[in-house]
Amino acid sequence: MSLKMVASNLMARSVGQETYKRGLTYRLEGRVLSTQLMGDWLEARVRGSGKTDYRVEVSMRGFRVSPPQFTAECTCPVQYNCKHAVAAVIAYFASSEGEGSEGVPSDETNGAEAPELPLSARQWIEDLARLEAPDTYPDTINQRVVYILSSSGGGVRTPELRVSIKSARLNKSGVFSARLERANFDRAANWRRPAYILDSDVKLYEALNQATHSHTYAYSPLNLKVADFSMLQRLVETGRLYWEELGPVFAMGAPRNGRIDWELSASDKHLHPRLLVDQATAFDTEPPVYVDVENALVGRIELPLNPAQARAFLRAPALRPEHAPLVSQALQKAFPQALALAPKALLPPLESHAPPNARFSFTTAKVKPRGWSPLPGADRIPVLEVSFRYGEISRLWRSLKFDPAGTLEVVKDARFIRATRFKEVEKDVIDALEATGAELAPILYPELSSTFDGHYSFETPDAWLWFLENDLPRLKALGIEIHFDEDFPYQLATSRGELSFDLNESSGIDWLELHAGIDVDGERVDLAPLLADLIKNPTFQIEDLKALSEGDEPIYFKNAAGRYFSVAVGRLLPLILSLHELRLGAFELAKNGRLRIAKAARIFLDFGSDSALSQRDKDALRASYRALVEPSTLRPVTLPDTFNATLRPYQETGVAWLNALRETGLGGILADDMGLGKTVQVLAFLAKEKADGRLEKPALIIMPTSLVGNWTAEAARFAPGLKLTVLHGKSRQDLLEQVPESDVVITTYPLVVRDHEWLKSNAWFAIILDEAQAIKNANAATTRHIRSLEAPHRFCLSGTPMENHLGELWSLMDFVNPGFLGDATRFAREFRTPIEKTRNEEIKRLLVRRVRPFLLRRTKADVAKELPPKSDIIERITLTGKQRDLYDTIRLSLHTQVRKAIAERGLAKSHIIVLDALLKLRQVCCDPSLLKIDGTEDAPSAKLDRLMEMVTALAEEGRRLIIFSQFTSMLDLIAARLDKAGLGYGILTGKTQNRKKEVDAFQSGDNPIFLISLKAGGTGLNLTSADTVILYDPWWNPAVEAQAIDRAYRIGQDKPVFVYRLCAEGTIEDKMDEMKARKQALSHALFDEDADMVERLTDADIEALFA
Repeated sequence: MSLKMVASNLMARSVGQETYKRGLTYRLEGRVLSTQLMGDWLEARVRGSGKTDYRVEVSMRGFRVSPPQFTAECTCPVQYNCKHAVAAVIAYFASSEGEGSEGVPSDETNGAEAPELPLSARQWIEDLARLEAPDTYPDTINQRVVYILSSSGGGVRTPELRVSIKSARLNKSGVFSARLERANFDRAANWRRPAYILDSDVKLYEALNQATHSHTYAYSPLNLKVADFSMLQRLVETGRLYWEELGPVFAMGAPRNGRIDWELSASDKHLHPRLLVDQATAFDTEPPVYVDVENALVGRIELPLNPAQARAFLRAPALRPEHAPLVSQALQKAFPQALALAPKALLPPLESHAPPNARFSFTTAKVKPRGWSPLPGADRIPVLEVSFRYGEISRLWRSLKFDPAGTLEVVKDARFIRATRFKEVEKDVIDALEATGAELAPILYPELSSTFDGHYSFETPDAWLWFLENDLPRLKALGIEIHFDEDFPYQLATSRGELSFDLNESSGIDWLELHAGIDVDGERVDLAPLLADLIKNPTFQIEDLKALSEGDEPIYFKNAAGRYFSVAVGRLLPLILSLHELRLGAFELAKNGRLRIAKAARIFLDFGSDSALSQRDKDALRASYRALVEPSTLRPVTLPDTFNATLRPYQETGVAWLNALRETGLGGILADDMGLGKTVQVLAFLAKEKADGRLEKPALIIMPTSLVGNWTAEAARFAPGLKLTVLHGKSRQDLLEQVPESDVVITTYPLVVRDHEWLKSNAWFAIILDEAQAIKNANAATTRHIRSLEAPHRFCLSGTPMENHLGELWSLMDFVNPGFLGDATRFAREFRTPIEKTRNEEIKRLLVRRVRPFLLRRTKADVAKELPPKSDIIERITLTGKQRDLYDTIRLSLHTQVRKAIAERGLAKSHIIVLDALLKLRQVCCDPSLLKIDGTEDAPSAKLDRLMEMVTALAEEGRRLIIFSQFTSMLDLIAARLDKAGLGYGILTGKTQNRKKEVDAFQSGDNPIFLISLKAGGTGLNLTSADTVILYDPWWNPAVEAQAIDRAYRIGQDKPVFVYRLCAEGTIEDKMDEMKARKQALSHALFDEDADMVERLTDADIEALFA
């Protein structure tokens, strides 16, 4: 008979026809997902009636033995010999692998076969082989069976000794991991034993199971009874016996003498025998044994009784105390050797009628957290345990509150102790506690077990600390005993004495260390880092702190020892308010734990009146802040006779402001409007420094190349006493020897990159940047080289300290006062993103207040009332004919390209395509020939025609004109038309060799018209002879346009100025006006807190520009 037939017939008989048919159906439905023969075992995976997959293991050897056996296990609820196993076997024999299976011997088999060893003989030989092998673990097995002893029951009776059978894994170092798992003995005695369970473990398990008189069901906890000493010996011999958890391995100790005492139970008021042994715990086995946990020993207990007698004695019935003498008499007659173990007569009871003493124990309770918490110890909460002591009786409030009895009774030292309850005293204590705001802990923490229903707690740490500092002393005065567990988290220290504040130089020259010291338990504690942590806490609200100050309440801090101390909020409020103002960017915790603040931030600090800081230092800080924020309050600086200019009042204020910055060792940005004389203010400041003997090293002034001539001329005119060295041109190397003897050294931004090593090697009195927007890109090489130069004083001059975004302002401010606004990343996160993207008005106001002391800006409208009027006129020009058709054609074509690029790459990666498209549209508006494509050479330009009409008329009126364009090729076209009209003109572009000659020719009147490219002549020129400015084409940045206009409209101008802006109507130039208005708003926001903030260029903006 084939093996397949044997298996089919056997399974049908073993599981029944119904189950067999279900298995066959599962096989036909394709539910057998896989089968694999592993030696004598068939392993399979079968899909159940739902979507669950079950693992099946079948003993194929069972089909070959005589008589055959069907043995299978499954992970389904049935577990053994189920329909899934039947389906797996049928599927296996239907597979190519199963078709070749061998047959089995039977009476019907024909042909001679080799004789087979009987199963009994094979089993006997396997048993012999196992006996020869030592019962130890091979090196490949890192899991072990371990035996964990524990105590069960007891009370007034002798406890039982129990053992839990677990498994543990050895790590690479040969030490057990802390995690214990249930040992899988469910397969230990059958055909699928885990490798880590040895034969000796199986036999020991079976003996323990039998002694417990119970059979463990599948996957039940293996907690079994140790019934006698021989069982304990076998556990010790494994070398894997422990007490309650993995620790020292227990060994066999020497026998110890024991004794039997009779204990009086307070619950049933009866006597019970209890086995005792010195320095160990006795257990009720036969014979009795002890467990010495401290020394990891177990052993026999010797008594004057044999083991059976000892066990029988310990099972004595509970006896009433008055029966003790009768028991002794009966034992003397019937069993005299046990007379010494008989119960003794009780002592007379003790009674108490005194009021109780209350006790508050501050401890912690373990709760089951609702979810994962990142905080260590988050599963423990602080609680207050209330108890009352009546003489010798101590009871927790949780047991008293529900006990109606008027008398308490306990048993101690073989006598009854009774006490009369004073429920009114108990209630008074509880009422006083609850009046402080304490609540029952389970109300605040429902996860607590019912064993804490008499414990109290508070909802917040501050509530705990207030209770401990203010309420607990009052309760303690009522006679309440106080006890703190070591792990209770809120324990108080005592702070006293005045606050002391210090500002010391830090490791970096631009940083100071702030210390705020106070005595706590006799040691000095620095509050400054603690205040920084408080302010940086996301839950911190300054209004809450102000409210605490008004109520004269404290604020709590924790010292290094983990104890809390309080400081009155009023003493710290001024400093906290000033640190809160500086919370973004201006301070940080150093690696040594100290609080570092940017040097420029010190003028914001207010230490209040209750501090050890000298009044002179406090007054100096307040005066510095007031002077820098309100420079109009400064007294004018007396200038030396060597300075040849009479300053206007606002210029005197500017010099005084620069001097105040110098006195405080800080830097600043002089951001006056173009044309208000920033150059002369700096020259006056340097002349004063030289006269007072402070200009011991030269001041380095860095500027655009176009301004070198202007600075040189104005220095010679107004401050001839300053020794000036100009490092410019190829011959500058010859002048380096003059630098140490100079008062002022002038160089340019392009030369900084080339000469930075030499510049860095010199010591400078001050570094001054003119047109400082040149360093607006913080990552540019020029900016990095300039920031590396060292000088005690740093100043920036710029009418437009921010042209496009706040990052440009940060670059300038970080140069003059490093670290004051944080690093670039932190500034972007804490200031730029909230202001520019989310329009956070509070952060905007904070930034305005922060930079105000270090940024002085006056507009012409503010300080130069004597300037003549300026008229802004928009000249709108309509494109017609071929030019209009060309504009619309190009607009539609480019719009399609731009939308495609944005759709494919996104706006952020399409800027080059977008800007190129916008450039082409603007060129069409100026003159189609700028595109340099076929068909545009002779195309008309409505804007150029209108310009020539205006220029001709204005020239006839005797007006002097400046025409700006950003396209030098457009200036060439204008020049050609001027030549044709016979009008004289000068031109200034980046290619102009002699700039001064062109400027002088215009200023003197030789050329009535000046053509200037926006880039080459937008800054640094003084062209007050002009009375008309024409902006031929608009520029994106309104600040750049304003600079160009201010070439004519500046101090020294005595004629009304007319500004004409040429705009091609219905084109991209119209849309640019709205974009410029937004950008202007961002710049004004630095000085006007009600201004709207800038928006980023969006997809909607792109659509509008191409509309």
